[in-house]
Amino acid sequence: MISIETATTIIEVSQAAVHELRKITGFDGIMMYRIDEEWNGTVIAEEKVPKLENYLGHTFPASDVPKQARELYLKNPYRLIPDRQYEPIRLYAVVNPLRHFVPTT
Repeated sequence: MISIETATTIIEVSQAAVHELRKITGFDGIMMYRIDEEWNGTVIAEEKVPKLENYLGHTFPASDVPKQARELYLKNPYRLIPDRQYEPIRLYAVVNPLRHFVPTT
């Protein structure tokens, strides 16, 4: 594995970065995109467990990313999906603001 310090191309730096990020986070997969001027995104580096789909080299059109999401990427370029198969659950306040009641269960 090439380290970031010895990488000579943006692809090598990107691959080294996703490798290290996966080691740090323990996520099943990490992808890095290159976004062009028209917001089309190409996966330029990927590190994943074998059971996940391979997206390296795939290009996704700008229409796949809504305008609001693109604006968020300008503020924060990182997108974390810790479990893409999660099932949402309802959140309950520890203190019910309407009743000022703390549930016991």
